[in-house]
Amino acid sequence: GVGKQLGLEVESNGQTGSRANSFSYKAPHITAIEPGGGSTTGGYTTTITGDNFGIYDYTPEASLGDFACGVTLFTSDSSVSCVAPAGAGQQQVLVTVSGQAPQPAS
Repeated sequence: GVGKQLGLEVESNGQTGSRANSFSYKAPHITAIEPGGGSTTGGYTTTITGDNFGIYDYTPEASLGDFACGVTLFTSDSSVSCVAPAGAGQQQVLVTVSGQAPQPAS
């Protein structure tokens, strides 16, 4: 699963109890990006690896610094692909899934 500050609901013997904002899954964690660089014109595919990207396609969003990837494709809980945007210089990599974002990795 993915998400943060999710509500919980328990039902037992016809009675229901609930609590809002009481559970969060671990945030995405980035361990590597390949290739680690490319042309400033962008347009090439990069593979971002890590964990906690979700076991289903929760429409992750990836960015390289302030530049959103042209397309971000869910591959698995440990991998997403990003069509690199045009940009300049060394940028931090960020993957957000269902509103959860880790501290950026460089």
